[in-house]
Amino acid sequence: MKKQEAIELVNNHLQEQPLNMENTNIAKINDAKDVWWFTIPPERFSNDLHLLLKKTNGFIWLKISANTFIKPQDIFKLRTNADKIDLEISSDNSLNNYMVDIKKSGGIGYNFKQHIEHEFN
Repeated sequence: MKKQEAIELVNNHLQEQPLNMENTNIAKINDAKDVWWFTIPPERFSNDLHLLLKKTNGFIWLKISANTFIKPQDIFKLRTNADKIDLEISSDNSLNNYMVDIKKSGGIGYNFKQHIEHEFN
């Protein structure tokens, strides 16, 4: 599923248009390890940010409301070579860290489950 298709599914589900190409990121499960990996400019956290986590069938929609993280670079790993937040969210259902920012990749173990808006199958 492509980003635009997923955005349309969410917007149709809501019967309004809050998601668009600028405020939404999408990621599939990484081939090398069980994570959804995002690189996001810190300033994007000052507005509603939508993350679409592709699964084998469907996707999970996360909504991080504007200013949930005032200084995301103080919370999450900042890639200094790109000045972007580096999120690796665990997709491993067998561990207690499902939907958690991976510590060994520089994350703090933040649990993203509280931001789940809907799961599309």
